[in-house]
Amino acid sequence: MKYMMTYDLMESVRNTNQWLGASARAFASYPAMSLGANPAMDWLKAWGEVTERSFSRMVLKPDWNIPPVTGQSGKDFPVVVETVIERPFGDLIQFTMPGRDTRKRRVLLVAPMSGHYATLLRKTVISLLPDCEVFVTDWHNARDIPVSAGKFDVEDYTLYLVDFMKELGSDIHVIAVCQPAPPDAGSNRLSGRGKPRRTAQIPHPDRRPHRPRGEPYRSHRFWPLGHDGPVGTDDDPAGRLQI
Repeated sequence: MKYMMTYDLMESVRNTNQWLGASARAFASYPAMSLGANPAMDWLKAWGEVTERSFSRMVLKPDWNIPPVTGQSGKDFPVVVETVIERPFGDLIQFTMPGRDTRKRRVLLVAPMSGHYATLLRKTVISLLPDCEVFVTDWHNARDIPVSAGKFDVEDYTLYLVDFMKELGSDIHVIAVCQPAPPDAGSNRLSGRGKPRRTAQIPHPDRRPHRPRGEPYRSHRFWPLGHDGPVGTDDDPAGRLQI
């Protein structure tokens, strides 16, 4: 409760700026403004669109909207989202396709919990579904969780991952995207028999200041389980990063 006034202040600032952006966009979009060639109206409209979008809140969680997966026989299989484990701060969900043979390769995607929903990994899920059984950590919006649910810190985050891995068993591949890379490393050590066979941790884009001239940027660096340091896909001749 001691931070309630601070929250209300920030919410008032957000609402005000969102209203200013929407008003500027609506004013510059008024048909009468197009009677004269005035670049200021284009600038005002662009500023309004950016400001309104920047200060708007994503109230509803986006739908996964996973398209049907085409099998080898050419048959389309609809994708159904099922909840495997339900917890106050996040669920373990699975993307199933009724009628399709179960894939031997099982992948757990550990989604970031940093201001956006797990649906951010939608395209990653789509790319994995044809060849894998895909599971995702579906974190909830903290605004919707009552105080009575208790705390949720790094320790709880890690224990959630431990429970998810134990539920899925040892024959599971884990891909930790960005923010959950450190908790994933801790959960691998704590999960015991639920320890995954292979883990690919993708902590951040490769922005090396010492990158040699002419060498393209690498999309990501990986920390495979049991490796002493980061390796890129071009540094992995043994194929440790293959899942």
